[in-house]
Amino acid sequence: MEEDIVRTVLVRYLQSLGRKPYVKPKHAAGPDVIVEGKAYECKGSSFDKDILFRQLISYAHQYSIIGIAVPWDALDHSLIYRLSALELLIKEIKGLAGRIEVCVVTEENNRYFLCCRDYVTRLFQDIVSEIPRKFAPQYAELSPRERELKILEEFLKNLDDRIKEYARDIAIKQEKCEFSYTLTLNEV
Repeated sequence: MEEDIVRTVLVRYLQSLGRKPYVKPKHAAGPDVIVEGKAYECKGSSFDKDILFRQLISYAHQYSIIGIAVPWDALDHSLIYRLSALELLIKEIKGLAGRIEVCVVTEENNRYFLCCRDYVTRLFQDIVSEIPRKFAPQYAELSPRERELKILEEFLKNLDDRIKEYARDIAIKQEKCEFSYTLTLNEV
């Protein structure tokens, strides 16, 4: 998914709430979207994570809340963990943003879905608890050797795919979202 689509979905969502977001010009420095003291960085499916973290750390000094909007297929265990660790760190340092909001965008059947979580650590906690809970029953009845192989070869090896599926599903079903939004393809 392209960054422009992610940004458009986020902006339309904010406008639907009656807010007036400022959208920076495409190649200008600074957050992609600013609204009421919040700074959002929008990314497409593929991006340099180190640049994202530099941006977020910089914004944490300037804004009360920082956020990211990303497509579901951009999420992986490393990104979620690093965002959670950064959120916990900036909460401990006086004068920095108090949290990192995360918005996940997905598309299905010509409709875009947005699911926002107030704290990235909450998304991390859900991923850590919900994904294993979902897959545990299929391993319960296996022999110890079969279980070991299945967990190693299916579950752990494909964990990033499971995270992406989880993010896509919560956005489409509008579950576990503090804020959610849906719009059709022709609105983008």
